Amino acid sequence: MVLTYDDIWFLTNDLAKKIRNENLKPDILIGIARGGLVVTRLLSDIMDNLKVAIIGVGFYTGINETEKDPILTQELSLDLTDQKVLLIDDVSDTGKSFEFAVKYLKAKNLQELKTAALHYKPQSTFKPDYFISETSKWIVYPWEYMEFTRLYFKKQLEKNNDKEAIIQNLIKLNIPEFVVNEVLEN
Repeated sequence: MVLTYDDIWFLTNDLAKKIRNENLKPDILIGIARGGLVVTRLLSDIMDNLKVAIIGVGFYTGINETEKDPILTQELSLDLTDQKVLLIDDVSDTGKSFEFAVKYLKAKNLQELKTAALHYKPQSTFKPDYFISETSKWIVYPWEYMEFTRLYFKKQLEKNNDKEAIIQNLIKLNIPEFVVNEVLEN
């Protein structure tokens, strides 16, 4: 499932409405980098909450390929004592990134911690408090078009697939043609 930036805006707006309907008013929005960065920024705008921070969690190494366990790639340097925090990612896929970040944040003496994602996968070990859609499909977000295209191309070439067929498959998947061309040029 390949999403556009328009798709993301509407999904994020729906997520903000869901959060508002629960009367959650977080003091700070914390995005899990890298996937949660855009969603966090959009929620900040839609919810009119300018206090934003990032926690870096590394986990994915390729398409459907992960490390055994997540690692902290960027510390959070804020004092979160007695703060209401909304932790945000794009998807709860395996659940391990969320679990890692929640454990990390709970050690910071928060008043309240809630979680949100655009998508939740039923096989995930972590179900966010707020999400818009449940899916088992592989999701390609617009902020990862280039990365996905490079990895897809590499895997298909390793399988000795024809370059033109790979290009046509990427376009059928709805990867924008300009992205495919950019990856081929570089």
